[in-house]
Amino acid sequence: MNAAKPNSSSSARSEARNFANPRLVVGASVLALGLGVYGMSVLGSSDSSSEDGAGSERATLEAPRVKGTFAGSAGGSALPCSFEVGTQMGYDIHTQTRVEIDFGETVAEVQSSLSNQQQQGTRADIDADAAQIHEVEQDWHMDLVAVAAEDDGGTVFAARIRDRGMVAKTEEGGSKPEPSANLDDTFLIRVDGRCGVKEYGWRTEGDLEATRQQQILVGGLGFWAPRSLAKSNSYSGNNFDNTGRYDAVYEYDGEGKLKGTVRSFGQNPMRGSSARAVQFAPVEMTVVDSSIEAELAPGVWFESLSNFRDLELSFGDSPFGAHLRATTAKTGRFESFSPAVELDDGGWSWGIAPPARVDQSENFDPELVGVPMADVVDRYRELIEAGKGVGDYGAMLTEWLRANPGETGALVAMLEAGEFDGEDLARMGVFYALGNANTDAAKDGLTTLLRGESVRNQIAAAHAMSMVDSPRVEMLDIVVEGALDEAMHPIERGTMALALGAVAQHTATSDPAIAAQARETIHGWLDAPADDEQLGHALAAAGNAGHDEFGDAVGRYLDHESPKIRSTATKAMRQMSPEEAFPRLETPMVDEDRVVRTQAFETAATVARAGDAAPSEALVDLASSSLGAESQAERRAAMALIGEAAKRGSEDAGVILDDHLRAQLDRENVDPKALAAIGRNMGGRWVAKR
Repeated sequence: MNAAKPNSSSSARSEARNFANPRLVVGASVLALGLGVYGMSVLGSSDSSSEDGAGSERATLEAPRVKGTFAGSAGGSALPCSFEVGTQMGYDIHTQTRVEIDFGETVAEVQSSLSNQQQQGTRADIDADAAQIHEVEQDWHMDLVAVAAEDDGGTVFAARIRDRGMVAKTEEGGSKPEPSANLDDTFLIRVDGRCGVKEYGWRTEGDLEATRQQQILVGGLGFWAPRSLAKSNSYSGNNFDNTGRYDAVYEYDGEGKLKGTVRSFGQNPMRGSSARAVQFAPVEMTVVDSSIEAELAPGVWFESLSNFRDLELSFGDSPFGAHLRATTAKTGRFESFSPAVELDDGGWSWGIAPPARVDQSENFDPELVGVPMADVVDRYRELIEAGKGVGDYGAMLTEWLRANPGETGALVAMLEAGEFDGEDLARMGVFYALGNANTDAAKDGLTTLLRGESVRNQIAAAHAMSMVDSPRVEMLDIVVEGALDEAMHPIERGTMALALGAVAQHTATSDPAIAAQARETIHGWLDAPADDEQLGHALAAAGNAGHDEFGDAVGRYLDHESPKIRSTATKAMRQMSPEEAFPRLETPMVDEDRVVRTQAFETAATVARAGDAAPSEALVDLASSSLGAESQAERRAAMALIGEAAKRGSEDAGVILDDHLRAQLDRENVDPKALAAIGRNMGGRWVAKR
């Protein structure tokens, strides 16, 4: 099936400063970052479409657990944070956070630095409001009970936080954060054997704001212990908080004293499937000062901990703020806490909770209210002719639809009358705006187009629906009808099925009920396909949905009699977690069909990159056996997989690449293309010599 995959991400805020020059906007309150101050969660997302089906990303809210965050956390009872089930701890903690933000002088810089991304439809969301300063100090107590010991030496803790008092200082007129009433809800912390926080677990149907606050607080407790507390050691490692992921260097004295310094900070705190749900505006974070000090001892996560860091925030060369956070903690009295936790009851979400979503339908420039549609369409076409991206012309039209919902029907009528026929960019931008407006009128318009006579409009409206935060059940039903409509061409039916998968992915955080309904429909197709064509469409839809719950349903088709079905099933795993995908991909890697094998290597490499996880030794071995394959595509795909393993610390993969490089260099007729393929997958700097 050659149908293009529908766009699956929606812009967090697609606003424009004025009619003549659409602005970029980054985030409501203080930062589109998820900074560790209540009420300062980030908004930031990108809009992208893909011709090869690689654009849709998986949602966080129902993401499965992401294991193996730290490659060095091999199993073993000697690891300092391997605890027996039932181990109890209590900690008294003080957290101080200060955020200073002034976007006033950065908007022009952002517009310039993001021009290339805008051509792809990416939106950074920055609101050039007045300077803001927020400072919060909070005392809190946390009780932990180990509820599971894991094979890699890590531990899953049930945790409860009790607020001991908060003092918040904000600029005059600013809203003061308050602890959630459900801050003491039980949640889970997965800690690896070297004491690093790997991820969190929370009740899917619970209070998501309380979950965010819990994770912001615990994020200040990050550090990485040595493998053994019995000897001194110097090493490096990484961890994350709700601001980002950071690399640190550590010195351990062999007697329980640990000191560390953060040397670099990357913005997206998420890994694996969690990283795909929320994309961030490209903020640069420079470490101004930092220190990590801990007292370690057997039988506890830590005796005491001090974690301080001061960051400068900037877009390009333009600083716009600072973020300081200091956390001090020490062991305290364990208070009565007997959590009843069933890890496999299906009610837990894993990863990092997504930022709070904001209703976008009211986000528009008031100056756009009442602007005639004819003027808007003229300006819209001018932006396209000037070479602007959909992040400009589509965003301008999106805001106009929000500001003038009563005009939506007239714009839809223009589409139906063929006003934009022959203007591919203009036509695409109208559907982009209808999808991102998130108004009732825009949903009405998309429903009209979905039910219209033009198949082309039906398909485009289905694509646009994958950007709507809360599509209506009626809209979902129409897409399902289209995917089964025998009057449509098979490619058209397949495109509708892809759109359903994209809707399932996008709404997993914004409207879980709609997402669940879409996944249930896809499951039905997989369980009882009418023929191989529908099965292929169902597998592609499952791939777009990108949810681990499809692992078994997709996996059973990896040995289907049709190589096309086997290849499609293999590709459908590209957005699943490494834990789900890697073991299953061993089967297609030894398939008799080279296309299936090639797809398996490509899928495994994609999963490794997205999940930041090293492929298993078994996958590396299977890939190495294809380095001598007749097919160049198969060789390169196998090389890419081995390269992903080498980049993530696999010594075996590094040796394989090195041996393969030497073998190529020893050939009488050296193949420059083969060398280039190896070079793309090896570290270091290559220098050509005569």
